[in-house]
Amino acid sequence: MKIVLNVILIFCRYLKSKCIEPTNTRLFKTVGPDGAVEYEIRKAAAVSKVLEGLVEFEGANFKVTTGDYADLMKLTNENLKIAKVSNYC
Repeated sequence: MKIVLNVILIFCRYLKSKCIEPTNTRLFKTVGPDGAVEYEIRKAAAVSKVLEGLVEFEGANFKVTTGDYADLMKLTNENLKIAKVSNYC
C-alpha cells in the first residue's frame, strides 16, 4: 500500500512529539474492512508489546509497537552479552 508524502510528514511530527527516534522504526499502513486507515509504528526490539494504542494525531491514526525484527534483536543481545563477558569489546 502506498503511503503518501503528507502522511510521512505527519508521521515525522508525531515521532518528534513523542520523542521517538526514527532510526529503528518502520511505518505500516493497514485499511480495515470499514475503510478506516491505521498506521503502525514498529520499533526494533527483542520484546514485542504495544507501547501506545491507537491515537489520532493531525487526522491520522497511529499506534506504536515494539518487537520489529525480534528474533534478530534477541540474537544480537545474546551475542553482545557473550562479548561483554569474554572482554571482547
